[in-house]
Amino acid sequence: MKDIITDKFSCWKAYSGYIYDTEKLRNSASGGAATILSEVMIAEGGMVFGVKYSKDFKTAEYELASTSEELKKFRGSKYIFPEKKVLYKNEVKSVYHVVGDLLKERKRILFIGLGCDVGALLKYLEQQGIQIETLTTVDLICHGPTLPEAQKYFIEEIEERYKSKTISFSVKYKKKSWVPPYLRAEFENGKCYIKAFYDSDLGFAMDHYSRSSCANCQFKGNNHKADITIGDYWGIDERQSGYNALGVSVLLTKSAKGINYIEKCNQMGFHVESADVFHVLSNNRMFFESRKADLNHASFKKCLFQYGLHKTVLRERGIITTLLLKPKRLISTLMPTSLRNKLKKLIKYGE
Repeated sequence: MKDIITDKFSCWKAYSGYIYDTEKLRNSASGGAATILSEVMIAEGGMVFGVKYSKDFKTAEYELASTSEELKKFRGSKYIFPEKKVLYKNEVKSVYHVVGDLLKERKRILFIGLGCDVGALLKYLEQQGIQIETLTTVDLICHGPTLPEAQKYFIEEIEERYKSKTISFSVKYKKKSWVPPYLRAEFENGKCYIKAFYDSDLGFAMDHYSRSSCANCQFKGNNHKADITIGDYWGIDERQSGYNALGVSVLLTKSAKGINYIEKCNQMGFHVESADVFHVLSNNRMFFESRKADLNHASFKKCLFQYGLHKTVLRERGIITTLLLKPKRLISTLMPTSLRNKLKKLIKYGE
């Protein structure tokens, strides 16, 4: 296995990293790589396209940031497909068209998105004959997001349950450390909903309800089109150099442009060090693997639109399994990180 991964991805260079600023790190999805990569571009006078939640947290959408303060809206993971539109000069336009127009003006741009979004952007720019020397792209180690309607139903159902509107929402809230990730929603009435993400209804939808094309993703492994690929550094633990209990990012690149950009992060309050490519990829297989096909996609979708998310999840997961989730999660949480990683590997290779 080591020789296969090492040989196949020998052109890649890997790094681990995390933000020194504890507050920024706690509010980031993992180690804060996207935040620091964005701050590098802003510091050099450029602009950043990233994804934020809509005001009601029911959808995700692209937005343009030109200041460090504006970058805050991009922090945290959004496990749904974003709309490919952006508000620019008081007009809603295709995000790809806006990026293209700014590149024609020789503006420096950082675009952060899913692998398929980066691929679509680069294809559009090529078709239009637009030069990309001032563009830097970052994609994600993607597990295949769930569809936006799952998020919409989830928000509506918890707001009905708590009799209040959502004012803050995160799918990777760091309750004690970055593992396991928690879903946290805060409401206008001061109440909060907190649950281990993959035990939540939205977490179940993430695992069982996505686009069929995600089961055969064309932007995996050496087909990543971005200058830099980032994600959670799953597999690192407290015994290894570069570990931080509040989260660690992994950054991968196969170009001099990507290497030079990552090295600038050291000057922006970000701890960066080289990482072993085999260790990174053997613990982050979604870099080169697609998600499994959703076998019950049609029935899930039909039930979702008829009964809502919670009833759909109960039907698909089963009531007994749902009741057993809490003690199972408690046992997992109490395990040392190193033991939990070993068990995950045994389960993975035993499949």
